[in-house]
Amino acid sequence: MNAIHSLAVPGNVTYFKMIDDVDMTGMTGSYSPVNENISDYTQVVDFDGNNKTISNLGKAMFYVLKGSVYDLTFDSCSVTTRGILAEYIQGSGHSVTNVIVSNGSVNNSNANVGGLIGCINNGTSADAVTATITDCTVSDTDVTGAGVVAGLVGFADAKVNISGCTYIGGTVTSSARFCGGMIGSTGNYNSVISDCQVHGATVMCSVSNNDFRAGGFVGQLQTKVTIKGCSVVSSTLNLSAPTSGKVYNSGGYVGVCYGTITKNDDDTRSSAEISIIAGNTVGTGDINLGGFAGYNTGAIRYSDATVSASSITGSRIGGFVGYALQNSVIEYCTSAGTISGTQKTGGFVGVAENGTMTGCSASTMVTKVGSTSGTGNGCDFGGFVGEVTQTVTLTKCSAHGTVSVNSSYDGGFAGSINPVASKTATISKCWSTGNVTSSSSQSGGFIGHIAADASGTVIINDCYETGNLTGGNQRKGGLIGQINSGIVTIARCYATGSLTAGSFAQGGLVGYMNAGATIEDCAAWNSTVTAGSVGSGNWSSGAVIGVAYPSSTRIANNFRNPDMELTAFWGNVSGYTFELLDDYDHADVDGSSTSTYLIVKDKSTGVEAASTTANLSGGNYPIFPYHGKHSSTNRLSTLASTAKASGGLGWSSDVWDFSGPLPLLK
Repeated sequence: MNAIHSLAVPGNVTYFKMIDDVDMTGMTGSYSPVNENISDYTQVVDFDGNNKTISNLGKAMFYVLKGSVYDLTFDSCSVTTRGILAEYIQGSGHSVTNVIVSNGSVNNSNANVGGLIGCINNGTSADAVTATITDCTVSDTDVTGAGVVAGLVGFADAKVNISGCTYIGGTVTSSARFCGGMIGSTGNYNSVISDCQVHGATVMCSVSNNDFRAGGFVGQLQTKVTIKGCSVVSSTLNLSAPTSGKVYNSGGYVGVCYGTITKNDDDTRSSAEISIIAGNTVGTGDINLGGFAGYNTGAIRYSDATVSASSITGSRIGGFVGYALQNSVIEYCTSAGTISGTQKTGGFVGVAENGTMTGCSASTMVTKVGSTSGTGNGCDFGGFVGEVTQTVTLTKCSAHGTVSVNSSYDGGFAGSINPVASKTATISKCWSTGNVTSSSSQSGGFIGHIAADASGTVIINDCYETGNLTGGNQRKGGLIGQINSGIVTIARCYATGSLTAGSFAQGGLVGYMNAGATIEDCAAWNSTVTAGSVGSGNWSSGAVIGVAYPSSTRIANNFRNPDMELTAFWGNVSGYTFELLDDYDHADVDGSSTSTYLIVKDKSTGVEAASTTANLSGGNYPIFPYHGKHSSTNRLSTLASTAKASGGLGWSSDVWDFSGPLPLLK
């Protein structure tokens, strides 16, 4: 081993081949790593391990590896250097192939620490590949360092190609930022990482004064880097509590993603199967934690997360991504398992601030930590997304898990949609099927609450929900609990889930609407809508909308299920004396026709009675139910496929499949 260092001729390639196993017990001080104390690290080797084993190595074999190493095994090596094979690789054109590390440990108090290699530095050109690492395995080897720590390579700060590598069964521990099961962090080079796996590993990060950036596979992925078909299997992300005001920025796969994660060329998807343990003590603070990614501004496609994360306190927590912003792109991805948070928690994404999501689905059970309603106006829990805040487009996305919380702003698909000034949130061709249980107000089978800025826009087209909504309290709707403000347009949507155990302001589509919204060509196809409270201090409830203020821009051509079991109260503020006539058609609303749309018809007498607007600012609550049109068929597909001119909803067969009793999105 000492001769390797002394015989490697600077400036030339020196060839070595192992002919037997080597046990280095007690020899740590008897050899020098290759290129240690060599000016400009000019020793270049071609090292053929010949499938032999070096055991009980006490420090790295290479200080700076230049050249190639292949078919070599390291067993039971415990080092205090940055890596077992090499502390560094630098330059260009180097390779490591079929190198195996087992039953070892790396414990270094510095940064840039890896089970195989500590750091790969850039060569003379950003376009040149510094290192190619192929079919290498690090198993049952713990790696400890102070930031940029990983099971295979600590810091891949160069253009690299890494493929077919595995980290299995060990623990990666960092006392500073950037740690991952495979790579701690990448540099911003056109690197490709493919067909790699982290299996049965634990990634632990403890940071007291900054954000973690920890991931089951990689802590931070820079913009130019692509990961293809890599996975995290049966692993654990264990995060201690940060200082108050700091964040996790951590995920089951990647902590912070600026780059691209996608499937491999043979369609193998990237995936994370992860258990997340978080000792967070910052209450409702934004921690950016996800089953796949904590923080995403990059592109994630064809990837899956299965997550188990309970008793997590904080916000911006998602089954797939905690926080999506700055033109984030997420396409054809899935999440499953369980996720919890204090607020702003979603089965797929906690907070979507900016970007697009297409063809994604969440089958994640969402629960709330703690018994209080949280800070702010609502807690924002959704089967797919907790909160949408700016320009976000969701297309062909779905939620199938349950939402069980004790707070406001909860929905089977989204907790709240709140675009700020001049921003637009669009939800198109999306659906939810999971049940929602919430003991607080402003809950919906699809969306809990919409409160855009006065110039903020919300567009919801061609969406539906089929889950049931249960739990006491007010302002609950089969589709949306409350529409409070903004420029809101809803078209060609339906709800079928039952609403039970609510108090007042219950509606088959919308519980309470206090905004200039437009709702057209929609259907409240719920089996049951039940309002449990009646009194002068309660709002009305309705078949389609429980409370529809006179400021509504347009409510037109909306239908109710003829088989709906409706228990609702309306009329004048003191009586609630009127019962809905079966074939009663509520007039359309255009914002100026309040004299016609605030009318209900008594079932027993046929007498029309107008609701009053006299008590809008008084002690009694307004009574403005909207019941829509009655349908002559109880088959929604028939009603939806019938042209509007012929008395139907006029939905497009290019978007909807009408072959079953309920329309389904194509």
